[in-house]
Amino acid sequence: MKYIYARRERVIWGHSAEGLQKALSVLSEYCKRWLLSINLKKTKVLIFQKKCRKSVLDKYCFQINNEEMEIANNYAYLGIKFSATGNFSDYKINSKEKTRRSFFVLRRYLDFSKVPIDVTNKLLDSFLLPILLY
Repeated sequence: MKYIYARRERVIWGHSAEGLQKALSVLSEYCKRWLLSINLKKTKVLIFQKKCRKSVLDKYCFQINNEEMEIANNYAYLGIKFSATGNFSDYKINSKEKTRRSFFVLRRYLDFSKVPIDVTNKLLDSFLLPILLY
């Protein structure tokens, strides 16, 4: 089973509908065995395709614990918004905007003209780079 694991969150993927359903069944059995629960309100299926076609989405039905899972067009995971089309332009725009706002907050409290350039660079690297790269 291929997955990404971070804290209590998982991303499971399959190269086919059958492969994904099998991985979901394995996850379901694991959770039953260890008395864990899956929050289906927060659990979504995202089908990556060039164009988001409703007809394609309608032909799939994924289940976990005999309950149907929602197929979404986009999903936010660890701060990154994934789109079914694989387009990350929204994420780039939002990240750029958050960084810009943080810069203006920093500028409100600090006069960069009075701070040495090496200190300014360290401040920008410390405060803005993590926002831009997250």
